[in-house]
Amino acid sequence: MNKKSTVRSNVRKSQDMLSEYDFDYRKAKPNHFAGRINKERVVDKPNQRPGSVSNSQVGAAFECVALDFFAKQGIKLTRNFPVDLGLSRKKVHCFDLGASDPKVIVECKSHRWTAGANVPSAKMTIWNEAMYYFHLAPKEFRKVLFVLHDRRSKDGESLLKYYKRTYFHMIPEGVEFLEWDEVTGDTINL
Repeated sequence: MNKKSTVRSNVRKSQDMLSEYDFDYRKAKPNHFAGRINKERVVDKPNQRPGSVSNSQVGAAFECVALDFFAKQGIKLTRNFPVDLGLSRKKVHCFDLGASDPKVIVECKSHRWTAGANVPSAKMTIWNEAMYYFHLAPKEFRKVLFVLHDRRSKDGESLLKYYKRTYFHMIPEGVEFLEWDEVTGDTINL
């Protein structure tokens, strides 16, 4: 096969690709190949949430919870909402959820305390990154961090309360916080 035909076929394939795909993971079916896996060869995934298929699926399902919450408030959000961000020069960043009318951007975090009730420090870095993106976002946007309500077993402090107590200096003015309680299905506005 010559190079010209390879280039043409690659161009044709890329034109068939959509810029974004909106999957509804609530309709996902189990992997029918899972029963064929040799159980002895399966590698333990210590950073995988117990009982979940994948961490990305956990995040996508949590985004669906946030979409439903905002829809009940009369706000229709879309996934991977693009916003131009930057200091002197701008670059597009896609927030988990967002809308142009009304102007809203949402970051969703379904993180938990570690199994030993310790601080998930790498996750806190991700939350700090979200705060920086909120800081860079245009002022006219409503900014919401939508998080999973998870309490530490030893003192009952929620992960969000811990974050706000210890990282207060990283939180831009005007950021709203919503905790979703998966047991009650309610949100806690802090």
